[in-house]
Formats: sequence, structure tokens, C-alpha cells
Amino acid sequence: MPVYNCVDDYTGESPHAERPEWHAGRRMYVVCRRDLPPGLATPQCIHAVAAFNVAWALNPNPEETIVVVQVPDEANLRRIARKLTDDICAYGIFFEPDIDEYTALATYDPIREIRELPLLQ
Repeated sequence: MPVYNCVDDYTGESPHAERPEWHAGRRMYVVCRRDLPPGLATPQCIHAVAAFNVAWALNPNPEETIVVVQVPDEANLRRIARKLTDDICAYGIFFEPDIDEYTALATYDPIREIRELPLLQ
């Protein structure tokens, strides 16, 4: 099972490889599941950001704005991941092996479905 969407299915390369600064000045959006307890949700958000940075070979910027929003459950998280894939958006999604489920994703592409989500409580 893939941990993150990181390469073009046809060429096997990152579509952003030639533009290492394509994300500069943009907000990162982290989508986390509301049905996870806070002690599990927080590290899952961090894992999702790390998965994105590894997938797209980016160096984390500690001054970057990160917006954390919530979805009700894994099914909704996977629906957003499918939409990001369909729209050819870069994202990283984290699969937590301890619970055998996808838990959070990170992207710089705030599609409408993400912009309309409530902030994580």
C-alpha cells in the first residue's frame, strides 16, 4: 500500500522536479481525521508533513504557515486524496501501520473540498 503520491504514473518522476521552489510562499494544508484521539491526531499531522517533504524532496521551512483542518473519518480522507490525484495535485498521505489506516495528508493545493473543511479542534 503506498504511503504517499509522489511520482508521475507515466514517467516515474516528480512533476515538480524542475521547480524546487514551486511551493515558496504558499500555505501547507494538513487534513487530519476528527475521529482520532488528540494524542494520535497530532503526530499523524506531523507524519503527513514529513511524508510530503520526503515525497517531493523538499526541505522543511519552519517559518511556513500550516493550516490544519479535519475530516470525519478515513473514508473522507481517502476521498480528498482521490480528488487531489484526479486534479493532479501534489500531496503526501500518511498510513499509520499501528492502526492499519490512513490518518492525515498534506498538500499545498487547497482544492475547494479542503478550503471548506473546519479547522481541527
